[in-house]
Amino acid sequence: KVDGRLVGHTYIINGPAQSGKTSLVFWALRHDEMETAIVVVDCAIYRTEMQFIQKLAREVGEQIGMGGLDRRAVAQENIKFSELNGAIRQQERPVVILIRNAERLVEYRKQILLYNLLEWVASDIKKWVGLVFTTRLISFVDRF
Repeated sequence: KVDGRLVGHTYIINGPAQSGKTSLVFWALRHDEMETAIVVVDCAIYRTEMQFIQKLAREVGEQIGMGGLDRRAVAQENIKFSELNGAIRQQERPVVILIRNAERLVEYRKQILLYNLLEWVASDIKKWVGLVFTTRLISFVDRF
């Protein structure tokens, strides 16, 4: 299955602007039989971690059919991954989170959000979640 290559894994796709990095993810899921939810969050749009966290939780909720997840999963500028885990497991729908312009994540508070995302997808939720970073900086991996 094609979705098995994205769900349960973390990928970094590097390339120049407008080179088709985002399209590659959609292409990889073109024959998806599991109806994987695709959540796209563009870091270039958000100036703060809080804005990014709210958008991530809201989009995950909308894509898996659980509106209002952002109100339950975000508190005091932190994301409650346990809330996301519960919602994803309850819906039994795999999710691929595509984080565009991921180089912005290394600019946030000592990269705590980046590390938390990586730890989250490496936990027992990895059966249901895949994480794809797209970046224009070849040094993205070297920066964390």
